[in-house]
Amino acid sequence: MTESLKIPRNKKNSAIIINFSYHQKLFMHAKILIVEDEAITALDILRLLEDMDFEVVSTASTGREAIQKAKDLKPDLILIDITLKGEIDGIEAAKKITDLFNIPVIYLTGYSDQKTFERMKLTRHYGFISKPISYYELKLSVETALYKHKLDKKLKKSEEKYRGWFEDDLTGDFIATPEGELLDCNPSFLDIYGFNNLEKVIHSNISKFNPASWIDLITILKEEKKIKNRQTWLTRPDGKRFHVIANVVGVFNDLGKLVQVKGYVFDDTERKKAEENLYKEVERESFFLELYKSSPKLTDKELYSYALNHAVSFTDSAIGFFHLISNDQKTIILDTWNNEAFKTCKTSFKTHYPIEQAGNWTDCIKVKGPVVYNDFKNSPNRKGFPEGHVSVKRFISVPVFDGDKVKFIFGVGNKIEEYDNHDVIQIQSVANELYKIIKRRQGEQELKEARNNLEKQVKERTVELKNAFESVKREAFAASQNAKALKESEVKFRELFNKALDIITLSESRGSGLFGNFIEVNDAAVNVLGYTREEFLNKTPLDLFAPDNKEEVPEFMAELQKKKYITFESVTITKNGRQIPVEISVHTFKLGEKRVSLAIARDITERKKSEEELKSTVKKLERSNEELQRFAYVASHDLQEPLRTISSFTQLLERRYKEQLDHDADEFIGYVVEASQRMQRMILDLLEYSRVSTKDEEFKLVNSKIILNRVIEGLKNLIEETNAKITHDPLPTVIADENQLYRVFQNIISNAIKFRKENKTPKIHISTSIDKNKNEYIFSFSDNGIGIEPQYFDRIFTIFQRLHTLEEYTGSGIGLSISKKIIECHDGQMWVESKFGKGSIFYFTLPKP
Repeated sequence: MTESLKIPRNKKNSAIIINFSYHQKLFMHAKILIVEDEAITALDILRLLEDMDFEVVSTASTGREAIQKAKDLKPDLILIDITLKGEIDGIEAAKKITDLFNIPVIYLTGYSDQKTFERMKLTRHYGFISKPISYYELKLSVETALYKHKLDKKLKKSEEKYRGWFEDDLTGDFIATPEGELLDCNPSFLDIYGFNNLEKVIHSNISKFNPASWIDLITILKEEKKIKNRQTWLTRPDGKRFHVIANVVGVFNDLGKLVQVKGYVFDDTERKKAEENLYKEVERESFFLELYKSSPKLTDKELYSYALNHAVSFTDSAIGFFHLISNDQKTIILDTWNNEAFKTCKTSFKTHYPIEQAGNWTDCIKVKGPVVYNDFKNSPNRKGFPEGHVSVKRFISVPVFDGDKVKFIFGVGNKIEEYDNHDVIQIQSVANELYKIIKRRQGEQELKEARNNLEKQVKERTVELKNAFESVKREAFAASQNAKALKESEVKFRELFNKALDIITLSESRGSGLFGNFIEVNDAAVNVLGYTREEFLNKTPLDLFAPDNKEEVPEFMAELQKKKYITFESVTITKNGRQIPVEISVHTFKLGEKRVSLAIARDITERKKSEEELKSTVKKLERSNEELQRFAYVASHDLQEPLRTISSFTQLLERRYKEQLDHDADEFIGYVVEASQRMQRMILDLLEYSRVSTKDEEFKLVNSKIILNRVIEGLKNLIEETNAKITHDPLPTVIADENQLYRVFQNIISNAIKFRKENKTPKIHISTSIDKNKNEYIFSFSDNGIGIEPQYFDRIFTIFQRLHTLEEYTGSGIGLSISKKIIECHDGQMWVESKFGKGSIFYFTLPKP
């Protein structure tokens, strides 16, 4: 059915026709294909479009014809009726045209059922125009469709451009949900993260590989909305770590909720590793300085462990080992492991292994260079480890050479990532520096031994200085090869010869053994004896002996002939007749073709005086000892006789006239008896004190334990009466006078019991220690008695000095004085340490046998 079209015929009266719209200017002369099976309708549409200055390239009445003309004419727009006649209707034709040629389509429709309308909605169209068609509706629809299609083409081109950029971008671009679901990404993102297949990754959760890092990222995004240049280490699905720099923004909805995460990451692993390696190299060099500084304070074992633990740290390893190689290069000596390896390893092992039986951790010896096994499980020559051994995933081992011999191997293992060349450099550098220190230590030890040996040799050769002419002879031989050296040697000898304080002469030695004329004398000979050098040349050594001493010279000469070297004392006479006692050393030797005698005479005047003084002192001591013996005799006989008479007659008066005289007389007689008896005891004690310097017996080996047992037996009644407890440690055998040592033990123990606290059991303990520096035993006697105040420490060793009255404690106060003198006669010392009220410790020393 043909519908009439309302067309304004007068263009001049139309504002739209007179004033071209923006769209009409933009799409003027656009080519349009009309597909309409009613010819009148098609002609009307054609006239309208031409009035609008559009170009109608053709018309078609069937779907198949429309497809062919669309292919051939390539119009900018197609107006197509929905209900075309034939096998292909308008909707089907429009779908094929848009799919094949991407030409925009506007549907022309008069009416249609719901099903047709639904089909139309499923196709890509740019609107529809209802019949009858009005000028304005047609114009608006055409211009809108053309404009929209142009925008669509630009958008598609933009999308294609964006997709190309997205796909080709070297950074890893991605879009994901806050929960970690990957919505989209480019190939670079797949490469960086180590994913193989985009289809498998899309919509998978990528946060599971680095959960902590993803949670941290989302937390920061929620607060800051975007993240710039975030650096972090991540882990790929295969377990390998990589470093990225990430820039991420958050997409938020109207409620401010984070709904999407967009961003890109840059694989920064190589730069980061280079940075870390550089840091480790700086750290390694700093460590070397510290290693050299600390090494003198460390033992070899501590040095190995110190270096090994740092090597483990430098390579991010978990375990490390340091093992020595025997000189024959056949045995490996297990020496040091790092702390972590030592704690983890639970197995027992030998310390020496034949290298040929060891596993591939010794391959570095065989290949003479570093060995890296990043897959230990599948590595060659693997022999496994005993049960309890630390698990090994990968390791590096390096050898350290001295010449062609391996001195030790150095290794680390179980780094999380694979080892690389930088790790090898780190390990080899530490190992090499360690060996430099070890070798320097060895050199220092050898130098020390050489220095000690040299000092020993110097000491041994100092005796050669006594023979100045021998030195001259040796230097003269060397000087024959070098005139300058000879001259220097002569200068040195002349300086030594003339500056000597002793008289030095060189004379001819005759065949008979007697001295010939002087050949040379030093300045001391000229100054002391008074002759000029010319006068000496006309004299012999015999001329210088004092007259009374010349007779002994032939005897000395005979001994010199036999021994070639003698030392004797004699008296020389000066030019003015003064006699000087001297000690003379004479040595005969050959000087060129001559036999000569070198004599060194030392003035011993002062020594002779000292000897005379010593002899005088000895005589005085002998007289003093004789007087002391006489005093001892008087004290033991003459002084005691009157005391015995006084005591005897006083006691006789007491017996006969007691109670016949008054009470005062009886009391006075008692005083006299008591005083005479005390005086007699003091004289006996004094006599014993004077005899201490005289040995009762010769010193001999004495078992001090036996002495202690004898003392305990002798004090048995006193010990039982006071219930005293005496204990002792093992006691040594010493060299001593047995009876005198017995007296010392007895005095100290009896005093400890005597000066006990009231109502407290006396406890005495005897022990000994050794003073290695002085090579002596230190005896100690400790008690729990009343103690001594510090100001009395010296007084208690003074003869007859008491700290208490006779009423408080009996005794003469000489026991400790005698004990101290006995110890001093044994070349020992005696002293006390005490706290008043808490007890005392008496010490004395005796030389070790």
